[in-house]
Amino acid sequence: MNDLERFKKVLTCDTATGKLTWIVSRGSAGAGRIAGAIGPRGYRRISISGHHYWTHRLVWLFATGQWPRGEIDHINHDKGDNSIVNLRDVAHCVNDRNLIKGRSLPCGIEKIRNKYRARVWSGGSHCSSRAMPTVTFALLWLAVLRAKHDGSSR
Repeated sequence: MNDLERFKKVLTCDTATGKLTWIVSRGSAGAGRIAGAIGPRGYRRISISGHHYWTHRLVWLFATGQWPRGEIDHINHDKGDNSIVNLRDVAHCVNDRNLIKGRSLPCGIEKIRNKYRARVWSGGSHCSSRAMPTVTFALLWLAVLRAKHDGSSR
């Protein structure tokens, strides 16, 4: 029995809303109730047979029949919106670009002393970096590097 068949015995999935509900009662969670709880990072997590699963990864599995190859990105940045139209399977470097970071510099730019470095990661390894005198120059360099390595200028 594959993973999807195993999960379908205990959960139903509405891919339009991203809600997973229990088919059978499990402890204090009765049949028909929304599965899982919000974890410390703000994502809903479900425990089944002693294993923890992120709801967004399970929704992807239910919708596509396959586990995601990379990370699941919430396109609109809402960790609670697990609708399939809001999810995409991406590499870590792409997902990292979509983060909203609590800092003043754009993702991919870091300040080192009085210079700004543009960094691009591809395939899990560091591709290029260069120190620039201003954030504007670093952003231009970053766009060039991203277009060169993955066809994206975000």
